[in-house]
Amino acid sequence: MTTQNILSRHTRLALTAETEDYVSKDTDEHKLIEQLKRDNGLEKVYRFDIGKNSDGYSDLITGILEKADLAELCRQNLADYPDNHYRLLRRRLADLHGLDPEWFVLSAGLESMIDHISRAFLQNGDAFLIPVPNFSVFADFSIRVGGRPIYLPLEPEANFQWTAGTISTLKSLISAHGPKLLWISNPVNPTGQSLPFKWMEELTAACALQGMAVVVDEAYGEYTDTDREVVSASRLTQKYENLMVLRTFSKIHALPNLRVGYLMSSGRDILKAVSLYRPMFPFSWFSLFLAGIASIDEEHVQEARRKLLVRHERLCRQLEKLKTFSYLPSQTNTLMLRNSHLEATELWQGLAQKGFLTANLNRVNGLKDQNFLRITVCSEEENDRFVRGCQKIEQELMAS
Repeated sequence: MTTQNILSRHTRLALTAETEDYVSKDTDEHKLIEQLKRDNGLEKVYRFDIGKNSDGYSDLITGILEKADLAELCRQNLADYPDNHYRLLRRRLADLHGLDPEWFVLSAGLESMIDHISRAFLQNGDAFLIPVPNFSVFADFSIRVGGRPIYLPLEPEANFQWTAGTISTLKSLISAHGPKLLWISNPVNPTGQSLPFKWMEELTAACALQGMAVVVDEAYGEYTDTDREVVSASRLTQKYENLMVLRTFSKIHALPNLRVGYLMSSGRDILKAVSLYRPMFPFSWFSLFLAGIASIDEEHVQEARRKLLVRHERLCRQLEKLKTFSYLPSQTNTLMLRNSHLEATELWQGLAQKGFLTANLNRVNGLKDQNFLRITVCSEEENDRFVRGCQKIEQELMAS
């Protein structure tokens, strides 16, 4: 007897499935960085591969961390279990979105929440609908529990952008196949396109008529909010119980290490089902404490948007001057780019050897063999270094 036979059927299936993401748990990134330094004589490797806010977290958090009595506060809480109802944080998030605090479920990052949703809704043979390219974790986790994907590939000729035709086709697929679940990211990950609110409502309404659920992952949503309002599909939860909207503290709040994400829904059955798969204590008191502080600093979020816009536009102007590089427009802090003379792996390697890690999207469903990398808009100095790295690649191409 082999131990593999003891594993569940779904686990054996998951072990044979290849991930379509640009991130792998099997990759030791720190080891990779040290190797790149050694092999190429680099003092530093710049991380353009992770979509986080390069400006860092709130000044309020900096102030708290510098307080002398923080250590005593940590000691007081270290020996106790954290609050597993997150009352204070849920109330703050409820005020921000104008919703009932009871409509919130928190999780250890959105990856865990996506896992909870997949297990709550899908079983062997259940169909789920997903436009691609998209956040590949949606499909990975859905397939692990036996879900059957229905993919809607977006057109390369339209730069993989959603159009009114995309909405029409999705409605037809919803009506024809009656899938259990529709996965959406907005802004779209990885293209960075911001989808109109009316499209979210059209799709949610169409799914409600078919008795199916909708997930709108707004991990990058704060980048398309305005200083006046939160521009979120969360408003639709007051009308549609089949809708789940996700947000996180990992992106614009620059707190990925806290692993605090959250779901919003008015569906009581949905809230109970998702909570069923949530661990009793998914994160520490410290994570809850700092997320609570971040949630009240609206000025930090507004300033992050303003700073990004300036650097984003400047970087795009620099990239436009390059002869062999092109990029896709984006409303977030990431950009997809490629080189007309190099395959994605060749470009990734060329940039890595010059000290820049990027995300290779060539395995992502909907972008396979399109030779795109994804980069994060970093500080002005880091962006300038990256552009100089691209210029060197062009010079090498011309010399070869």
